[in-house]
Amino acid sequence: MKKSLIVISLTASFFVLASVVGADVRGLLEDRTGQEPVKTAATGRSVAAIDARSYRSPGPLRKVVASSDDRGPLSEAASSGAIEVSDYGSFKLLLIDQAALDRAGAQSRLAVRDDFNVLLLRSGVIDTTAGEAEGTLFGMGGNMRLDAARKGGLSRVEKGGGSRLRIVQLAGPVRREWLDRLQGSGLEVIAYIPNNAYLVRGDDRASSRMLRAARAAYDRGEGFLQWEGPFLDEYKIHPALAPRMKEGEGEVTVAVQVARGAGRFDGAADSDVEMTRRLASSVIIDSYEVLGFTNLKLRLEAGRIGEVAALANVVNIEPWSPPRLLDERAAQIATGDLTADGKQPRGPGYMGWLAARGLASRFGFAIDVTDTGVDRGSTEASKLHPDFLDSTGQSRVLYARDYTRELDAGDTQGHGTINLSIAGGSSASNETVARDSAGFKHGIGVAPFALLGSSRIFQASGKFDLSEPYTSLISAAYRDGARVSSNSWGEIRNEYSLDAQEYDARVRDAIPAAQGNQEMVICFAAGNAGPNEAISSPGTGKNVLTVGASENFRAGGEDGCGVEDEDADSAQDMAFFSSGGPLFDSRYKPDLVAPGSHVQGAASQHPEYDGTGVCGEDIDKPYFPSGQTLYTWSSGTSHSTPVAAGAAALARQFFLNRGEEPSAALIKALLTNTASYMTGAGAGGNLPHPNQGWGLLNIGRAFDGVSKIFVNQSHTFTDSGQEFVITGEIKDSSLPFRVTLCWSDAPGLTVVAPWVNNLDLEVTAGGRVYRGNNFTGQQSEPGGEPNTKDNVEGVWLPAGTTGVFAIRVRAQNIAGDGVPGNADPADQDFALVVYNGERKDAAVATLERITVAGGSDAVADPGETVSMKVSIKNVSHIALTGGRGVLTARTGGVTVTKSSADFPQIAEGAVGDALTEFEFAVDRTVECGSAIEFFLEISSGGSSSRVPVSVRTGNINGVELFSDDIEAGEAKWTHGSLVKKKKNRIDTWVISGKRFRSGASAWFTPNPGKAVDSNLDTVSIQLPSDSRNIRLIFFHTFEFEQGRFDGGVLEISTGGDFEDLGPKIIQGQYNGTLRTTSTNALSGRAGWVDGRFGPLQQVIVDLSSFAGRAVIIRFRIGADQNVKGLGWFIDDVRVVGERVSCSN
Repeated sequence: MKKSLIVISLTASFFVLASVVGADVRGLLEDRTGQEPVKTAATGRSVAAIDARSYRSPGPLRKVVASSDDRGPLSEAASSGAIEVSDYGSFKLLLIDQAALDRAGAQSRLAVRDDFNVLLLRSGVIDTTAGEAEGTLFGMGGNMRLDAARKGGLSRVEKGGGSRLRIVQLAGPVRREWLDRLQGSGLEVIAYIPNNAYLVRGDDRASSRMLRAARAAYDRGEGFLQWEGPFLDEYKIHPALAPRMKEGEGEVTVAVQVARGAGRFDGAADSDVEMTRRLASSVIIDSYEVLGFTNLKLRLEAGRIGEVAALANVVNIEPWSPPRLLDERAAQIATGDLTADGKQPRGPGYMGWLAARGLASRFGFAIDVTDTGVDRGSTEASKLHPDFLDSTGQSRVLYARDYTRELDAGDTQGHGTINLSIAGGSSASNETVARDSAGFKHGIGVAPFALLGSSRIFQASGKFDLSEPYTSLISAAYRDGARVSSNSWGEIRNEYSLDAQEYDARVRDAIPAAQGNQEMVICFAAGNAGPNEAISSPGTGKNVLTVGASENFRAGGEDGCGVEDEDADSAQDMAFFSSGGPLFDSRYKPDLVAPGSHVQGAASQHPEYDGTGVCGEDIDKPYFPSGQTLYTWSSGTSHSTPVAAGAAALARQFFLNRGEEPSAALIKALLTNTASYMTGAGAGGNLPHPNQGWGLLNIGRAFDGVSKIFVNQSHTFTDSGQEFVITGEIKDSSLPFRVTLCWSDAPGLTVVAPWVNNLDLEVTAGGRVYRGNNFTGQQSEPGGEPNTKDNVEGVWLPAGTTGVFAIRVRAQNIAGDGVPGNADPADQDFALVVYNGERKDAAVATLERITVAGGSDAVADPGETVSMKVSIKNVSHIALTGGRGVLTARTGGVTVTKSSADFPQIAEGAVGDALTEFEFAVDRTVECGSAIEFFLEISSGGSSSRVPVSVRTGNINGVELFSDDIEAGEAKWTHGSLVKKKKNRIDTWVISGKRFRSGASAWFTPNPGKAVDSNLDTVSIQLPSDSRNIRLIFFHTFEFEQGRFDGGVLEISTGGDFEDLGPKIIQGQYNGTLRTTSTNALSGRAGWVDGRFGPLQQVIVDLSSFAGRAVIIRFRIGADQNVKGLGWFIDDVRVVGERVSCSN
């Protein structure tokens, strides 16, 4: 294990393999039913390629979502021919033609959700409206049934009587009544498939009943079934196994999952399990149950993979490889008590810090460390390191279990012992040997008063050796008193796996055989493969706490793993080896980071300790510092993970001290809510970040005296569209205001994108609405799109934010059993942490619209007195009564002459107009075209909302600065290659008539399977200095090589080098980051990646900051030298702006 901390390339380490009008809408639908289905799932598009808001299905029909209380957009949509598919209470799902959508005046508040048509399978993405797979498009919901669908699918009852696995897709987010109809037909629901679909099992009679129920629902205008098709064998097989299947030679190690489900199918499932055993060369871990499945891990001839997949109840075959193993200074860094530069802890004194927070007495629960064992494998005090004893000399180790065939719970490598020490060492000794030169104790863990437990799953050689399911281990640990689990091991996968699924289930219920849910916080190391999108599984799970590594602050020279002092000299830097995300399915991991370089801790006291599991001083010097045998040091996410596990234990005790049993989701929410944004090497960027997650663990903020609100799974959603709303007041404007939503999601199916239940966080504060996970740096941006993939969402607002707030949690989709153990098949609870807020009933207002009148026109001109009518919206859960608004100018030269107005009673979610108008005078010195800024303070019931109001002076006239519809040739463009070597230059840009938005042509570049760096540049465009709101507008569609290997970017030059325009895009933003490769000039950059051809979509870019300069706009494609994609079309390119005129 020595020198095991190496940054491994993902490619080399991924296992052994790779590592309108209503009638018009109906007509458009029916036109599509004649398409012959393509009998394949190999669309080539990955789950990550589907961005919820930018995705468009082929053809002109669009699914759109609108808030139920947004009457303006709903009215506009209705007048444009939209058809209501379903009313979810808080939102409505509509169907509308693209041309009609373009005409709708409120389209910016209609969220296009064509991703509702997509099945996110591991084997490839399928749009069920596009005939991309075997199956039948039955309708689009509501009354939009397609009679022609009777030619196949559910209406084609297959004879034979046996049960089959099929996929049934619903018309939108799952409604409880739709799910009840599915189950009422006799179809057994196996698992949820994003988006809006289920894997089901049933015989011919169940299929017929389903068809009759679907037809009847459409006849009532309540259609819910969109598509159904067989669950093909190719869907079951992991794509990484395809090359081995093709070769047909040699053995592979795989995990197989068989659907058990309801008792009537158990016999068939048992038969398939037995046949799988017979087909296997050898069984590594025999059948065990997880959720409604039976899992096996085995060796299999590659040529027999297809035989296993053909078994009726087999759901998944995936590669599997055995997992491998992945001081007071670290603890003090975790408190956030750092020097002014944020690089190092201020000084020792951690035990005193704990005492001041009521966390310095013996805990009543343990931290389990699943690893290489502990010391001499005993719980006896005389056989343990002194740091595992309490102040009376009694052992704090509750159990030392060995799950390997060696039958020895001792630790000769030292990996398990140091991690136990980091999580919960006490370092009671005052001897010099226990301290460094600055007085920091070597062996103080993060939770020194917690009890401890050891579960050994690695042999003395470092070989993984566990013949039981992980559930047995977790259940035993829980029974023995563990409530937190630390796991510094895994296999590099960067995707959801069967092991991740199992651990997701155990977070919610550690002992599934016992009544009720026994929750446990389970921490996993992110891995040591560097920031290469290489998160280790099971750390890829949704509900586990995945931990990356930041730098510690500890000098002492290079350790035995090659980590030098420069790699442990700033708490603001990421550790170079820490694995980063995002995952292949675009979820963000790790969740947070903790110190992981040069971490000091206890050395194993086993007589055969050789230090092969730690870095130590050198390869043959297992201790550090030299001259003693009690301590060592090591580096890796293996050691940042027990820091976080210790913090989780502290958080649990913190809540217990308050008289509350915390859920795992609440603890995770608290730790991510209070993390510190890192700005050093490998950090920075927007939260949540693929390297630092939500930031550096900061238990100081978690346990400070600032007012906090906690919601601990006290509310449960049982249907899509339901909402939970709380209001309150920001307590201290000198501190940041943060809100974090976290839920323990139902475990996902591994052959599809793993998310099941989707909750959305929306926070209204300071008169603005913020949605979860829309950040610039560490601050939330107003607006943004709802997050569809992560089960941790946050809104962080800076110091200076004041007044009341409203927090809304919306159940966007409740599709699975998020709260097991009750009779409800689809439900979800959640945890909520609010930092610097106090809960209280308060009416919270936002600005809906303003109407200005000045002089003889509806314009505010310098030198005029202007009246302003204001409409506000009540976003809280109580009525706004006795409302009074006071207007204050924030811009010089503006005097408010009528500063107050009353508002009528405004119901929850409703809009109301001020009963009188406000009035203000604009001095002639105010610049024409400038923005006048106000605060409107709206008081109601003893609370107030501060709403920002902005009025632009002058009359706005639109100007066109550049326009080309690509119909008149290349006169306004240049194009070529940016490759330096002439012989390697490839100019890929041409004008094409294959796809376009208007006219008959558009710019096109193919995405060849060779290294390309090709540019398409506009001529120089002069942006006048007196122009405002300058926008670049164009339309495009793209389908690059899947997997983010190739892509396109947008750049600008003002005469020198080109710079990226990504941060300036306000609609149609980049949808990913190109992979780091050696042959792509755009490697590692944000850009447009993956994608699929469809209608050209609008992109809007803010160029206002370039006013007064001549600019060149560049479209640039970058590709590596391997697999090709289809290309990129660009049409109707315009640059427009505003010039303002004033009458005075």
